[in-house]
Amino acid sequence: MAISAGLQAQLNRVNCGVAGVLGTGTKNCPFNRKRVIAAIFTTQGFEFEEALSLTYLQELQQRGVAIVLGKVINFTDNTPEDSINTYDTTGIKSVNGKRPYEYLVNFDNGIYFHKALASLESFGAYDVTYVDEQLNILFTSSTTSAKGFTCGQVAVVPYKGSTGNAPASEGLWWQEIYRSEFDQDATWITSANHDIRAVNLDGVNDAIVEFAVVPSDGDTTVQFTVKTKADVKDVDLGGLLAANLELIVDGTEKTLSGAPTQNTSTKVYTATFTGAIATGDVVTLRLNDDNFTTGIILKGGRLYKSNTASATAVA
Repeated sequence: MAISAGLQAQLNRVNCGVAGVLGTGTKNCPFNRKRVIAAIFTTQGFEFEEALSLTYLQELQQRGVAIVLGKVINFTDNTPEDSINTYDTTGIKSVNGKRPYEYLVNFDNGIYFHKALASLESFGAYDVTYVDEQLNILFTSSTTSAKGFTCGQVAVVPYKGSTGNAPASEGLWWQEIYRSEFDQDATWITSANHDIRAVNLDGVNDAIVEFAVVPSDGDTTVQFTVKTKADVKDVDLGGLLAANLELIVDGTEKTLSGAPTQNTSTKVYTATFTGAIATGDVVTLRLNDDNFTTGIILKGGRLYKSNTASATAVA
């Protein structure tokens, strides 16, 4: 797949004044990766299709292609030294092998986040793209494609609770198995050439949808709550729309009559639909976006995915 014109226009543009010259000599604006603040994991082999932007990144998350790990508090380069052979008689050295780049990231986002990291543990499942503290984006590209660096092992490290002055910590490490993807093909986009900002570098938030009242015979409304799964607190979805819900009654998806309403005191939502529920009907409800198969919705600049609540209508 060819690199899109929009993405091509972003690549390797360093901003250091009007006299800045790009090139391989020393008369240029040097670029170096700064402290990494986020890692973006994408399905292994996925190639970016268009210019990188907040809208595109969140679309990739909604498509289930990208997983964003933000709020990195520590980024450690654990790459071992290359394997070097030294001949005894001459002292001449030769390189036996190049070791893969290896990194460890730490977070302080809690035990639930640690459990989420554990779900990423795999071999050969992901590529990784980096965002540094200056909001530069670093990945790999060829003449025809742009993608994250190919990961081999991705593994969670043991959780550490807070002790004394030491904060709690969760962590993940991985290897980039092809050195050439960085050494020969490292590619970057500086912050001036995209609109992704640190506050946007967040993952999908797990939510729990529950019926506040068990549906009953003759109902043309359902009442429900939406809470965070990590700490069971009410979620303010900032103007939930009919398009953000999937309501199925006895196997048939219902069309909602306008946007759900929310009681500001109890935080209970009410959704109205046509065609009354009958006793024994199985009623299911979940957050949803018909544009994607993942059920992930975007509200108030944040992404949410819920369970599917289920109840059998009573008389």
